[in-house]
Amino acid sequence: MTNTAPLHPLPWQHAQFNVLNQSAEQQRLPHALLLAGPEGVGKRLFAEQLTKGLLCTDTSGIHACGACKSCVLYAAQNHPDVMYLEPEDTGKQIKIEDVRDSTVLMNKTSQQGGAKVLLIGLAEAMNEHATNALLKTLEEPQPDSYLVLLSDAPMRLLPTIRSRCQRYEFDAPSFEQGLRWLKDIGAQISQEGTVRPATDGEITAALGLSSHRPLYAQQLLASGTLGVRQALLNDLSGLIEGRLSFNEMAVRWKQHDFALLIRLLSEVLLAVVKGRLLDESSSDDSALSLFCAKLSKQLDVKRVFLLYEKTLDIQEQGLSKANINKELLLENLSVQCQSCLR
Repeated sequence: MTNTAPLHPLPWQHAQFNVLNQSAEQQRLPHALLLAGPEGVGKRLFAEQLTKGLLCTDTSGIHACGACKSCVLYAAQNHPDVMYLEPEDTGKQIKIEDVRDSTVLMNKTSQQGGAKVLLIGLAEAMNEHATNALLKTLEEPQPDSYLVLLSDAPMRLLPTIRSRCQRYEFDAPSFEQGLRWLKDIGAQISQEGTVRPATDGEITAALGLSSHRPLYAQQLLASGTLGVRQALLNDLSGLIEGRLSFNEMAVRWKQHDFALLIRLLSEVLLAVVKGRLLDESSSDDSALSLFCAKLSKQLDVKRVFLLYEKTLDIQEQGLSKANINKELLLENLSVQCQSCLR
């Protein structure tokens, strides 16, 4: 994790910031905090800002001054009283050795004479042994020591962890807030090897695809994901309209990142199911709305739902497994897409 704490909280996080700032000023800040919410809403940026504020030696709250020695060290990513703990890679666990090494910091005297902070970037990635190792630190907190846990799926944490942390919720902002923020920061889009400012329509599509999670939308724009999603919609449209065979579609799909394609296919299938069964349209996502309105009625919704469940199973089982035959899996998925036709 890089130390890129913003000067101010994101526009939709002022309430959480004010609550924590007031608690810090009154010296009632809990030593263990759980920042919970979906990926891409800004928990990480908030945690960095909170960490910088806790380490700052020239504030009574969590408004970091940005000028004291502690703030300068933090900005230079060289602060001795902060440690980050995250999985080494996507899908990897946080192991007991990692937790033990990190909690050593919490038992030492602060080198800068202020607080000590251990920030765990994806708390649910801890395995059972790592969780048990962390419990001792939670049960026997040291003075001026803080544990900040981030979680995209807090229910996957053991109850003993959740019960010992003060939980703060971070939800996705409104569509309007997310749109305004992305415009204000000048969101960029990557397309065919070039980077340019994203149009309003592209920002809107990214927000729709990300379920109004602005930082996730920013990532989708910067990574070129929107182009892959549009190609996927075009392929599915071609299959439904008879312009493309399942074999041709499978060949096209093999050109994309496997994990990304499975996730995008899952989201498209879910939108079809919602549109048919719940009469929910993706009103913020014009491309997906158009696809559902034009073509979803030509699909068997029960088979679409079964295919959606299969994409979830694939993601649950782990896309990085070495023994997974991705080409064969894509061929099977394309055949199943064709079987969804009425």
